[in-house]
Amino acid sequence: MLAGCHTQHSTIAQLVCSVESKNCMLQSCENCPGLANLCQYLHEKCSSGKDSTEMALYRQWETTDRTTLHTHAKLLPEFIEVLVQKTEKLASHHFITRNQAKYLRSLKSMLTQHEVIIFLNLAENYSFIVQDVAQGFQWDNSQCTLHPFAVYHIRNDIEMHKPVHCY
Repeated sequence: MLAGCHTQHSTIAQLVCSVESKNCMLQSCENCPGLANLCQYLHEKCSSGKDSTEMALYRQWETTDRTTLHTHAKLLPEFIEVLVQKTEKLASHHFITRNQAKYLRSLKSMLTQHEVIIFLNLAENYSFIVQDVAQGFQWDNSQCTLHPFAVYHIRNDIEMHKPVHCY
């Protein structure tokens, strides 16, 4: 269906003037080609010269009270519309995460012996699973919340040390 190798980078590049520009990636640039350009690009790459009754089969994570991977089948024009909407959201996410990683690298490179960087991850909740329990235990909703974090610091003036802790 898509001729050649296409990644999220090539589709984002069709949406914005510059992938390095904050205004472009956060959809506040007036000069960006925008959604119409991306839509046209995808139609050109996906069309096989036939009518628009081709089906696209894709999988997508969906969240309700839990996250599950669902398989969808849509007509090609409908699929392209969904892909364009998702790519617009992806552009800002891509820009933010790339710049956060760049900032963390710069902090680590300038770290002195009298400073630390504490990198806290999101909490993770776990339910207990007990084998061979009494029937009444099924109604117990006890959980454990883990708070993983990493502490970056300089040891002995030369070595970057990163112990990982979890509480």
